[in-house]
Amino acid sequence: MRRRALTLLLALGLAVGSAPRDARGQDDTSEEAPLPLDPVQRLAALEERIASALSEAEHASTDHARVETEIAGLTEGRAAANRRVRERTRALYRMTRAGVLPLAGGLDSMLAHVARVERLERMLRHDLEALSDLRARAAALRAEAGRLAERMDTTRARVAQLEAQKGALEEDVRRAMLYGSAFSDATFGTSTSTSAYGLRAVDAPATSALGFESHRGELALPLAAPRAIREATREQGAGIELDGVRGAPVRCAADGRVAFSDRHPSYGRMIIVDHGEGHFTIYGGLARSDVQVGAPVTRGATLGAVDTEPLFFQVRRGTRPLDARTWLGL
Repeated sequence: MRRRALTLLLALGLAVGSAPRDARGQDDTSEEAPLPLDPVQRLAALEERIASALSEAEHASTDHARVETEIAGLTEGRAAANRRVRERTRALYRMTRAGVLPLAGGLDSMLAHVARVERLERMLRHDLEALSDLRARAAALRAEAGRLAERMDTTRARVAQLEAQKGALEEDVRRAMLYGSAFSDATFGTSTSTSAYGLRAVDAPATSALGFESHRGELALPLAAPRAIREATREQGAGIELDGVRGAPVRCAADGRVAFSDRHPSYGRMIIVDHGEGHFTIYGGLARSDVQVGAPVTRGATLGAVDTEPLFFQVRRGTRPLDARTWLGL
């Protein structure tokens, strides 16, 4: 009897580990389909993915709150189970220390005493098993809570990434609209090709040979004393590149009005100057812009500064590139 009681006492605080239960909502490792190339469809697809990721984060948050609530309930249950174990352990210890004292009451008293000890042993064994189960369940729940917290962090990071992609795409669309509006006065004629921004490549309306046409061969060189000048293309449009020192001023080739001043996928930071009669000059690869859209500019005025890349210069009639060398008199 004493050996059985001692065995139970040594078992206090020991719990039999159980395999942790799988957390709900494991990460989806399947690859997402590529986003559409069309900007409108791309925005719609991003918004759909953002909504899906937000829903996933909400579900993970709900599950995490449920698990934390269950963990809190188990903490109270374990405290109560520990109290019962301590009380019954002390009672068993007192009963086993009685030894042969119950013999004074006769055989019936001794048998009753043995029955009470065995019943208390069974109750204590049951309490220990229950406490072990509670500890195993708590460990599994803590592991599940950790996985859910990690899933929440991953999903929130995914939402932030998608929001950034959406913001960048919206900014590209905004710039494309500004870029298109820069040529709004040159949307006449027949379309024969398209640009990367989806603009129609058209000819400007026929005008008199006065105005900007009279400056053919006399445009101001946009970069003073360039180290090199060479042919170049952007979006299948011919122009020239001028090498210069980073930070050197970029000058306006002729009088006009700033029609565009922003970044462009093919030109980098760029400025478009509208010279009237459907003629434009383009200055790409700038480190900065010193002019605002709509501002009038004069020949030789500083538009910005050269970046580390060569300055790209182009002359257009409508959206069609012209021979820049001819217009500069090179």
